[in-house]
Amino acid sequence: MKTAVCAIVILFASVMAHGSDGTMVYNNLTRMVETSGGSSSGGFILPDPMFWAPLNDPSNPLKLNKGTGALSFTRTSIATYVNSATGYIATAPDNVLRIESKGALIEGQSTNLLLYSRDMTNAVWVKTNMTAVLDQVGEDGTANSASSLLATNANATCLQALTQASNPFSGSISIKRLIGTGAVSITLDNGATWTDVTSSLSASSWYRALKENQTLANPTFGVRLTNSADKVAVDYAGVEQFGISSSRISTTTTAVTRYVDVLEFPTSGNVSGSVGSVVAIFDTQLPINLLGFDPRLLSIGDKNTVGYGIPLDINHVTNAIAFYDNSAVYKNGPVVTFPVASLQFAGNAYGGTTAKLWLNGSSSLPLAFSGTFPTASNARIGSDSGDLNAILRGHIQNLLIFNRALTDAEMQGITTQ
Repeated sequence: MKTAVCAIVILFASVMAHGSDGTMVYNNLTRMVETSGGSSSGGFILPDPMFWAPLNDPSNPLKLNKGTGALSFTRTSIATYVNSATGYIATAPDNVLRIESKGALIEGQSTNLLLYSRDMTNAVWVKTNMTAVLDQVGEDGTANSASSLLATNANATCLQALTQASNPFSGSISIKRLIGTGAVSITLDNGATWTDVTSSLSASSWYRALKENQTLANPTFGVRLTNSADKVAVDYAGVEQFGISSSRISTTTTAVTRYVDVLEFPTSGNVSGSVGSVVAIFDTQLPINLLGFDPRLLSIGDKNTVGYGIPLDINHVTNAIAFYDNSAVYKNGPVVTFPVASLQFAGNAYGGTTAKLWLNGSSSLPLAFSGTFPTASNARIGSDSGDLNAILRGHIQNLLIFNRALTDAEMQGITTQ
């Protein structure tokens, strides 16, 4: 008797396309998907998937190439993203999945605490030896939507103070050089420390300067120009109560919250909890040791209820690719090197009493597997229904599910960059 098997492949980030012959190209690698004609030439061969969500088409972000039911997505707020066609910052309406050049952007809830994030002429920004004018074409391509800052004397500053309890905070601001060559720095602690971003600045493009994971009360964020008469353009300033900065959040008179991205699909007919393989090519805004929780790649059910499992995860304590099954114990595999310098290809082949985790073509020894990941009604891509902090904070480009276990050779082929 043959055991029925299912396999899952999640392809995160990079360029992906497919034609009528079933060819898939991503990260400059070619994969062939078997078709009814049984094509077996032109690259690595994958079996015909029973579920395939490409997550790479801005005009149809929830498109399913194959599958039972449909993808669903919610986010109860607008959110910004980089338009891959124009390079400008764009705004997605409520409940619209953001597709960037690397795929679907999945983020958690975050609030920009700064006011007038694009207009430094407002009085909430305290200028010392600095003149601010709202006269620049912003990162969104809109005229007079961003500000210029001109130093009228040495060590000119533009700062905004916040009243907040002690927590980890992160600050961000987009900067472009206009006049001069002097040092440009940012601060999150009212100038007690400055981060020099001079070497990253250009007169031809925006640079997003970051000051992340600083624990303090009452942060004061802003910019310093060391040389008199230097001038820069600035846009989308932000301070978030979190260890890393997220996508840009525009504000005016009040702080603004962007809510969590929730991307789901029904498990019935699409995924088996007892046998299968999960493969993820992912991009994420880590290092994860700043966050204190695990970024999910694929989760099933609610962690606070019976019927919950994580076929593929990143353990924030060990930085390892991991899974969590009915045994309620994390099983760890190969370790990811953070910060991520390139796309990471991870996987989990599971069934019976063992599972094997993969990363960039290398595998762990067989690990104990309880025999099942509980199959609740829905699975989430890049997040967790029971933990709003356990978010990928990165890109997902494809999710594929197969109706048989992939062999070691296939897993190695898929997870080799």
